[in-house]
Amino acid sequence: MSFFIGPITGGLVAGAVYYSFSYSIETRTKDLQARFQNLNHQLNQPAVHGDPPAVNRVVYSPFREMLKRRWNEEVAAGFSAVQNFEVPWQRIQSTWEQVREKAKSVGQQ
Repeated sequence: MSFFIGPITGGLVAGAVYYSFSYSIETRTKDLQARFQNLNHQLNQPAVHGDPPAVNRVVYSPFREMLKRRWNEEVAAGFSAVQNFEVPWQRIQSTWEQVREKAKSVGQQ
């Protein structure tokens, strides 16, 4: 009798394992099919349009653009003037020497 119990038990265990794997694969396949159908349905639906793009929402104002352009030109000109500014050291030195000479002449009198 024990000769038949081992193979029958092994067959039952193998059948249960096979059935559980088969059932698991079947349920996963059905779940994936449902997901793919849902995605296919969503992709085939026309897109819901929300707000218009930012490019379409920007209002062009010629006066504002002219004002910005002039402001940028003035700022650039100011920076350029500061960058190219040179102190006239020769003139300052000659003026200082003239003031010193006059002070000496006034002090000698």
